[in-house]
Amino acid sequence: MDFRRSGPLDERRRRVLMDEIASPADAENPDAASTTAKGPVRAYHEAVLSQRQPKVTDLLYHRSGLLGVSGESSEMQELLASDSPHAVEAIDLFVYRIGRELGSLVAALGGLDVLVFTGGIGERAAPIRAQVCQDAQWLGVRLDTTANRAGGPKISADESAVPVWVIPTNEDLMIARHTWAVLRA
Repeated sequence: MDFRRSGPLDERRRRVLMDEIASPADAENPDAASTTAKGPVRAYHEAVLSQRQPKVTDLLYHRSGLLGVSGESSEMQELLASDSPHAVEAIDLFVYRIGRELGSLVAALGGLDVLVFTGGIGERAAPIRAQVCQDAQWLGVRLDTTANRAGGPKISADESAVPVWVIPTNEDLMIARHTWAVLRA
């Protein structure tokens, strides 16, 4: 698949971006892997092949992420309230990863029309939104701190080159709608 842009991006063109590509064959022969990073997909395949699947599944689904880094909690609000250096490290890593992915997607798409925060952390963690927007100033993002603290919906300052919004989600409703559509088809 060619990921180079051949012209302006329009809604008919879709891009699929992958952070890591790994297959069971890579786990059997690590030297043949196309990536030097050993990520969760690869660890999972190695665990399946070596019969350690329950332990790795538990590690990946229950003890990784914010909890794995902080050693305290997987809940962002609890980490924001903590003065532990490990909680600070987990938050900093979380914000760094958002910035890294944002930069990657902006480069792949050739720009940014709007930045939207959604989901649990995006909707309820004003300090995280503030840090992400601070790090995205190179894109022309400017935050209205008062609107951000209030939860939006529009949280960008008037002079922001990129509008920034907080949009609530209702994932259960979307799942129900998609399920209903499939059942009716």
